[in-house]
Amino acid sequence: MRNLYPDLAKIAQACPVRPGRRWLVISLSLLTLIILSTSGCQVIALEPTGIAASGEDSTPEPALPLAQAQPDRLYILSHRLRSDGLIAGGRLVIFDPLTRQEMYSVNPGTGPEVALSPDGSRLYLAGVENGQDHLSAVDVQNGTEIWRTPLNNRVKYKGGGRATIAVSADGRWLYLYSFPAGNLDQYQNASQAPYWLEIVAAETGERLPETIPLPHCGSATLVMAPAEAMLYVACYLSNEVRFVNLATRQVEHALKIPGAPFVGDDYLRIGGRPSSLVAMVMSPDGGSLYVVTDDLRIGLIEVAGRTLSQWIDHRQLDRVAVFNDSVALSADGARLVVGERIDDEARGTTIGARLHVFDTATWGEIRQLQLDHPLHTLAIDRTGRTIYGVTTSFNGRPLPDADTLLPIRLDESGDAAIGEPLKREGEAISRLFVSP
Repeated sequence: MRNLYPDLAKIAQACPVRPGRRWLVISLSLLTLIILSTSGCQVIALEPTGIAASGEDSTPEPALPLAQAQPDRLYILSHRLRSDGLIAGGRLVIFDPLTRQEMYSVNPGTGPEVALSPDGSRLYLAGVENGQDHLSAVDVQNGTEIWRTPLNNRVKYKGGGRATIAVSADGRWLYLYSFPAGNLDQYQNASQAPYWLEIVAAETGERLPETIPLPHCGSATLVMAPAEAMLYVACYLSNEVRFVNLATRQVEHALKIPGAPFVGDDYLRIGGRPSSLVAMVMSPDGGSLYVVTDDLRIGLIEVAGRTLSQWIDHRQLDRVAVFNDSVALSADGARLVVGERIDDEARGTTIGARLHVFDTATWGEIRQLQLDHPLHTLAIDRTGRTIYGVTTSFNGRPLPDADTLLPIRLDESGDAAIGEPLKREGEAISRLFVSP
């Protein structure tokens, strides 16, 4: 039995008796505890209930709106650059967008990757240090490492962008997208290489011998269901969405996304090639998946029926492609933001970006905003009112510099105002996300 003296003292303080008699209250309470303990009864210490002391107003205060009660944090994952622009390591910054101040940072190594536990208490970081790839669990409040385990075959995308770690809805398991990183020479092309999900216990970091095969998947996006043991994998090599049952650790269904559902001369814009998947997000209730193609079509997948129920076509013949994974959905599911490339075809370079903001209730376009710099990745806050885009400052380094965070604020009507850019010196931002 834990020491209950502090609790008894609080009881005595709360009792409406004269100070001289409070010790009598404590004595009687202790006597009661002794009798209960010797009789084999279990004593349970109750937590405070919020009941007001005598004479105080007991009316509960109204709860604050979510955005006020738990301010957003912005998680910025970057490559650290040397003075010549080459990659020297990785960095995760936990950033307060209101004060524009860093809360703390963690350096996981090169090829960094990050995921957040469902309750927001832990970060899971992967990176390469001293030639060894690893996965670690970190306390969100202070950045303290809880455990670390070595890895061998984690997929690391050049420049980052797509998440390769997924956390189960109950927070118990981690799933790492993997392939034979050191043995690709034995395969004629990437489509022949095996891909799989490695399984790690979130509490201890123990790696399970069992894996979940995902053959011919190629580059992928992992989307976890919010309340059930299902993982959805957008496989960009095979142009399909796979439904993975995490309880049985099997792929239950593969939904092929039609490459060219529309036939006609209007589609022959880039050598007649079919469009490809570039991103996938899930509605907050877990009922729908939204897939986005590189020619700006949005497909609605009904999860229960495992069918592609609708295409929303926003293609334009003079546009080239949507940026890979530059797609974000607001926490309430009301707004979907898609980033599109603007290319200079004569020079063969990307010179800018166009943001499309869609209302998911009607799938009408609320707002279109053009940026003068390429867009590398984006996120949207929980209110759906602020978009965070990552652009480049064009400083002439050898690598593309995704070094500038650009806040874009939307009002009720969808009108946009670009906030003050924040340049991250010596960093190339690979991914960012918003969470309490």
